[in-house]
Amino acid sequence: MDKLMEFISIFENGTYLNLIWYDKCCIGGIVDTIYEGYLESSDEQKEDDEYYACAFRITDIFQNKCYWNIKIGQLIEVSKYRSPDEILLETGETVWKRGKICF
Repeated sequence: MDKLMEFISIFENGTYLNLIWYDKCCIGGIVDTIYEGYLESSDEQKEDDEYYACAFRITDIFQNKCYWNIKIGQLIEVSKYRSPDEILLETGETVWKRGKICF
């Protein structure tokens, strides 16, 4: 399990978090579940990749300049392939920033 998923896994399902991708997207929502994903290899990637991910249910959209289409109520995958730059608690306290725990 990578560091991001180890960190997110400390929160119970139903925990509200804000996720920020710099200059792209800022959303709020709840941790739904952590699961194991699988990415089949492509021409550039020589080996298949098993990884952990978090299903995150969007409840608020604060800034929507994402390159993917998002809607309230939608589940999105948060993983090493879609890693936020910053994670904040509902109180506004930054707890994760660019790959580092902040508390």
